[in-house]
Amino acid sequence: MQGVHVPLISNALFQKVQRAFKKDGKPLYTKHKFLLGNFFTCGDCGCSVVGEIKKQKYIYYHCTWAYGKDKCSNRKYYNEQELLDKLGDAVKAVEINDDLKHCIYNAIIELNKQEQNFQTESLQRLNAQAEKIRKEIHAIYQDKLDGTLSKEQWQSENEIRQQRLIAIKTSIEAFDNTNNKFMDEVSSTLELLNNLHSKYLQLSNEDKAILLKSLFSNCTLNDGNISWTYKKPFCYIAETGDFEKIYPGCDSNA
Repeated sequence: MQGVHVPLISNALFQKVQRAFKKDGKPLYTKHKFLLGNFFTCGDCGCSVVGEIKKQKYIYYHCTWAYGKDKCSNRKYYNEQELLDKLGDAVKAVEINDDLKHCIYNAIIELNKQEQNFQTESLQRLNAQAEKIRKEIHAIYQDKLDGTLSKEQWQSENEIRQQRLIAIKTSIEAFDNTNNKFMDEVSSTLELLNNLHSKYLQLSNEDKAILLKSLFSNCTLNDGNISWTYKKPFCYIAETGDFEKIYPGCDSNA
């Protein structure tokens, strides 16, 4: 519907970085706490990648070879710590600094002004419709008092108008809440990305895995290489690269 923003991120995303979450209803951790379980698939055959403990302390990941080892050329075992370190480079690609955070936020405010103008016009129309219905409700009530309408006729006409009024009030409340919610989501997203790589390096491996599952999807391992896709809206930050073109006056290297 025009005038309603598509949510950038879940309201709980920022908090998810601070706690373990589940993917598709499956626990993130198994008995041995494979932090990157259910995160990768094999880039060669498409099978799941599972964790395995070596020498009772080292964690490695490998293809399940569900279709048979002869059907997959990806025979490599991937060390968990090395995977977390390599994915740190992908985290860095969506990191923004303080100056860029404020610059993007201000740029979005400017871009959002046109949407706000549309919302203002829509609210004016809705309020005018609501006032018209209130007058109709008052008028038919007077007709009931004057005997022009029977009690049954008044009840029917009044119910119709009351339902219309409720629908309009609901639309007005939605418009009132939409813009504030949208800007709150923008602020949460930018706060999450602010100095993200520095924060990532300071996290425990457990919290690193939580953050990675919030940022990425469709991650694959193949022949020592990692491939990934950024979830929305993080993909937009990673894809723009040249912030000066997208947001004049912003410098990603500031």
